Amino acid sequence: MSAAKQCFRNLWRASNSVFEGDPMILAAARDKIRTGFHNHRCCSPEEAKKEIQNGNAVAEILRRNVVQAEKQSNDTYSLKIRKTTEINTNRQFTEKKFPR
Repeated sequence: MSAAKQCFRNLWRASNSVFEGDPMILAAARDKIRTGFHNHRCCSPEEAKKEIQNGNAVAEILRRNVVQAEKQSNDTYSLKIRKTTEINTNRQFTEKKFPR
């Protein structure tokens, strides 16, 4: 399978898992994927390689760093955390003392 096709499938699957249950956002993501691939159909091999690397990086960012939030009845939000979601401690923010 070509690298471009693998990248397309990688982005498609990432968007399916990340935007599951949100048909409007999923449709927008799919449209963006199709448009991006259509716009780069006739590029040089070097540019194609760069775009494929960018596409695979975007798929990885989607899987690791994007979560869905659903508003609950008590004005709080419930996050949909997946197995692939990256959870950090954010020490740079929690340990820093801010002046009052």
